[in-house]
Amino acid sequence: QHGPVSVFNFRSEGIGRASRALPQVGVEWSQDETLLDRYIDHIYVQGGQTTLLDAIHFMADELNAKVDADKNAFGGKVIIVVTDGEDRVSTINEKNLIKVLRESGVTVYAVGLVSDLDSDRGLIRKAPRDTAIDFLKSLTKGTGGGVIFPKGDQPAIDALLGGLLH
Repeated sequence: QHGPVSVFNFRSEGIGRASRALPQVGVEWSQDETLLDRYIDHIYVQGGQTTLLDAIHFMADELNAKVDADKNAFGGKVIIVVTDGEDRVSTINEKNLIKVLRESGVTVYAVGLVSDLDSDRGLIRKAPRDTAIDFLKSLTKGTGGGVIFPKGDQPAIDALLGGLLH
C-alpha cells in the first residue's frame, strides 16, 4: 500500500573468530506480498560476529539509492529492524550512523528481541541486554522512530509491527 519493500538478512562469512554475519538483500524493492511473506518465513539466525550498525548503514544506502532512482517512490524512508540489538564488529559507530540516517531522512523502527541477552553487568561494563536496549532506544529516537521490546507471550511480530507504524 505504501510503496515497495526490500527485505534484508545476514549471511555468514569466515570461520571461527574471523566469522562475520554480513548484510545482504534478500528481496529487493517489491510489492509482491506472497514473495515477501514467503521470504520472511524462511529467514533464520546466521552465525558469525554481528555487524548490526554496518548492516543498518548498508540498508539505508540501498534505500536511498532506490528512492533516488525511482522518482515515483513514496517520500517516507523507513527501516524496520527485528534484532537482539547486539553489535560486535561494525566499522561505523552509533553517533555517525544516527547522523547519516537523520541527514538522509531515514526513520528507524525496531523490534528489540533482547530477553535472551545476558543481564549481568561487570565491574566496568554494562550488561549486554542494557547495552542493546540503550542502543535501540537511541537509534530509533535519533531518527524519529520507535522501538518495542516484546516479552514472552505477547502477540506475533506481525501484530507488533502494525503497532509501530500506526
